[in-house]
Amino acid sequence: MKKLFQVTILFWFSFVLKSQTTDEALRFTLPGIGVDSRALGMGNAFTSIADNFSAVYWNPAGLAQLRTIEFTAGLNYRSYNNKTTFQQNISDKTKNDIGLDDFGFVLPIPTERGSLVFAFGYTNITDHNRTMQFSGFNNKSSIIPALYDADVKYDIPFQIYLSNKKSYTPLTANVLQSGTIYEEGNGGQWNFSGAIDIEENISVGATLYGVSGNYTYNRQYTEFDQNNLWKDTTSSYPVDSLYRQFKQFNLSNLISTEYSGTGIILGFMFRSDFLRLGLTIKSPFSTTAKEVYTDEGASFFDNGTKKGPFKYSAKNQYDINSPTSIAGGISITPFDELLLSADVEVTDWTKLQWADNSALESENFIFREKFRSVTNYRLGLEFSLTDYLQLRGGYNLEKSPIKDDPKEFDPVTFSGGIGYRISPRINLDIAAASRKFSTFHNNYSTSTISNPSRTDENINVTYVNFTLSYRL
Repeated sequence: MKKLFQVTILFWFSFVLKSQTTDEALRFTLPGIGVDSRALGMGNAFTSIADNFSAVYWNPAGLAQLRTIEFTAGLNYRSYNNKTTFQQNISDKTKNDIGLDDFGFVLPIPTERGSLVFAFGYTNITDHNRTMQFSGFNNKSSIIPALYDADVKYDIPFQIYLSNKKSYTPLTANVLQSGTIYEEGNGGQWNFSGAIDIEENISVGATLYGVSGNYTYNRQYTEFDQNNLWKDTTSSYPVDSLYRQFKQFNLSNLISTEYSGTGIILGFMFRSDFLRLGLTIKSPFSTTAKEVYTDEGASFFDNGTKKGPFKYSAKNQYDINSPTSIAGGISITPFDELLLSADVEVTDWTKLQWADNSALESENFIFREKFRSVTNYRLGLEFSLTDYLQLRGGYNLEKSPIKDDPKEFDPVTFSGGIGYRISPRINLDIAAASRKFSTFHNNYSTSTISNPSRTDENINVTYVNFTLSYRL
């Protein structure tokens, strides 16, 4: 278990907390950009609208508005750009992906009064595809001392002759550090939803959902004796003193995770000719994660000697209990051609918890001390040029769960879109969005140096969504 924490602290992306285990909890519980092109085009201010299949995600009570059978399918394109500053050097890395956004089926049940509607389908709720690249000379620290482990079978520096049998290494600073990181995977949600009118203009609904996803982290990291400081060619030193001729250290880290969980979304909606109000409660849910991680290191020396690669793998399992999220929305139609909407969503991230893993559960105090309750805001509009063509725009502000994060760490999204009715039964929606925020990470941690190997990052994510729906 000690190696789990070493890997977690040294290698996994984090927010600004020193204990980076918290990032895994956020990765599998923070919502993504959302689903459905119409909703995205309106800044995801959709809680009080929810009048298509995506109501299973935004507000299941909205399904009661549908009077005909609907089939829906959507695709998304995503371009993730990370401009990273490391030791005053700037690197730019982009990752592009195309994937399924959603597909589903809505079935209204004939009733004498009111409405009874069921829906079933899939929504892609989280995209883990990210990347980062960095390179620069670090004159204050090296990763090698941070890799020390009292159990020599996990001590990479010792196994490849970068430290001696007394755990001593002089390789503590003045190295060229570089690395490339790829993160891949996605989380999908299978939904079974129902809604019913309890009054002429009031509906309630619920979504039972199951989440399943996968995540892969792959980092290739290198330290190099750029200034040739370690050039002692004396041949009489013992073999575990090869670090005196250090040239290069390569480190590979691979983490593969499968996760799953279940939950429920409850919805309420009030409707009138010009006003709609929506409310959703996303209950706490538990996610089970099963991971396999592999670390591999190799060293190279001036005399041509290579040690390694030395590799070890291990498995781990844990649960993550998410907090409750509550969203309220309002939409108005001041005149027939214009629809305005606004959402407010509240989540208390101090309630996030590890479970079913005693070692990780001891870290739960970090959520209470370092996290906060956040309020997110979403605004949207839709203007109908004709009965067949709509223009949309939106704004979305998401607050970072970390208590002391500056404002530039809060993702801001601007979006726009169009809706085009191809025929009386077929509708095509297209949306584009740009999401920007800043963050930073450390490649490793030490007890004596603050931010020993820090990367400052400016993130810009571009989304393009397409949704095609058919109503009988």
